[in-house]
Amino acid sequence: MPEAHNLRNCLLPLTDDQLDIVREIKEELNHDGIKCEELMMFTSAEFAARAEAAFLTLELKKLTFENVWHVFQTLLPLL
Repeated sequence: MPEAHNLRNCLLPLTDDQLDIVREIKEELNHDGIKCEELMMFTSAEFAARAEAAFLTLELKKLTFENVWHVFQTLLPLL
């Protein structure tokens, strides 16, 4: 998909052994009371839910690079 926008995919592929290590680290973090999903969140769960609800009211057919700024400007007052 990045290529469709003249971008380059810089993600590094992981072997099964490397993926197992990632899973082990995530499992250890979960035991320490840290939810791994929360480490990747940029907002609180509450704000994410409000933003999602507001976004759904727009009944947008497709979010694109061309309309994302307009969508953002429309959403901002709803939050």
